[in-house]
This record gives sequence, structure tokens and C-alpha cells, in this order.
Amino acid sequence: MLQRHLILLRTIIPLLLGLLPVFAQAHSNPSLTMEAVFELDHSFTLRVNLDPRLILSTQPATLPPVEAQWYREQSATQLKDTEAKALEYVTKALGIRFSGTDVPLPVVTFTPIDGGTNVPLGPETQEVHLLAEMRGQVPSGATTFQVVLGPTASASMILINSLGGQSQRRPSVVFPGETSRVFSLVPVVTTPLSQEAQVGPGKAWLSPWSLGFFGVLLVGAAYGMWRVAKSKRARS
Repeated sequence: MLQRHLILLRTIIPLLLGLLPVFAQAHSNPSLTMEAVFELDHSFTLRVNLDPRLILSTQPATLPPVEAQWYREQSATQLKDTEAKALEYVTKALGIRFSGTDVPLPVVTFTPIDGGTNVPLGPETQEVHLLAEMRGQVPSGATTFQVVLGPTASASMILINSLGGQSQRRPSVVFPGETSRVFSLVPVVTTPLSQEAQVGPGKAWLSPWSLGFFGVLLVGAAYGMWRVAKSKRARS
């Protein structure tokens, strides 16, 4: 098992090092992260980490990260306006689909969070993001879930699904105008893992959230290359 982990590390590290020049150009591209949590009682929660640059400009990559002071200094009226812009963006950029049928988004609430740690906005926060949260019930009879990312989203999205506390092993990366892979909402009965396969403290980095971290590192570069390729196709 250890040998398998070392092989994986030898594969990932050169890949990340090779992409460092691309990261240097693509790091400013804001991205979306969605966590779709489904419970066995058919309730669900969607959490979207929203970079404010996406609601402040039609070219968000040209803006620097938004400082927390921008949010703290807003009046009550300005905060309502910010939430209205965030709601407009979310409803235009995101769509959800159950068993192939588009379903309206549930009511959205927004909370300011630390853009680096994802904890609530605090005195030490330097970069602010907005956490959009939606709660609902899976439609009766639905067995699959997908997310549609609108063509005007101006950002790629990392999607992490979970069902009954079990996260999907591979996060999805969705580009504007695309639809995520199908996620099954049917619980899978699994047999107990062998002692060798169980995840211990030394293997925690292989968890879905750790894989999601690698996805965050790669998605900026991937989105940058996607935009270059799209631009070349448009010129040809």
C-alpha cells in the first residue's frame, strides 16, 4: 500500500511542478466550488464558495482578490445590493438537474467567509468570499443529480458530491456551458474494507477533500488553457 502511495506522489508532484508556469498566469482566475450534500432522508444542502470578483466585473480575472474591508465597510443598503447581485449571479450561472429534469434552485442565503480558510468572516480575514447555501428535498423518484454551469459564469467550477456522509472519490471540474457528470443518489451497499484498505492517519491526504485540494490547484490552469483554446477556435 505504501509503495502505491509513493507511486502516486511521484506522478502528482512532477505534474504540479510542470504546471507552475501556467499557475503563475492562471492563479488570478476566480473559480467556484460547490459542495452538494445529500442525506439518506432525501434532503440536500448545496454550498457554493463564491468569489466576489464574479459579481463585480464581467472580466473578474482582471481584478485582484477582494479584501475583507470591502465587505466590512458596506452599509446595510449596500449589503442588500451585494446580496442581490450575488443572487442574480447564482441563479444565472447555476442550474440543478434531477434524473434529467431541470429543477429551480432552492432559496439562497449568503454568508461572508474567509477566502483562504472558508471559516466565517473574522478580524484576521484578509480576503473575503461569499458562501451561498441552499437546502431542499430531492424530487420523488429522482435517482441522479447534475449541475449545469451557465455559459456566462466567467469561471470554472469544482463540484464535490456526497451521499449519506460518503463523498465522491473524484471531484468534478465543470467549465462554463457544460454539465457535470451524473451522480447517483441510490445508496450503495459496501462490504467492510480490509485492514490494508482502511484509511488511517498517514493516508488522510487521499481523502476526497484532499483530492479536491489538488483539483483547486489544477482548475485555474485548466480554465486558462480552456479559454485560450476557445479563443483560437473563435479566430479560426
